[in-house]
Amino acid sequence: MAQGLDTYPLPVSHCSICTFKEVCEAQWERDDHLTRVAGMRRDQIKRLATTGVTTLAELARATDASR
Repeated sequence: MAQGLDTYPLPVSHCSICTFKEVCEAQWERDDHLTRVAGMRRDQIKRLATTGVTTLAELARATDASR
């Protein structure tokens, strides 16, 4: 934590067996995070963030150009 590492709970292949899955899902829900979009990849989330789209609500309002 002191090193400032990114510790956000992004989905990984082990989520289906992790005991923290519900905690992570609750975080994604609170944050309206783009990980909740079916099939959304991390690189797509990063690209959308460069246009200011970081939540599902922002994605819904985004223009075709920013998507």
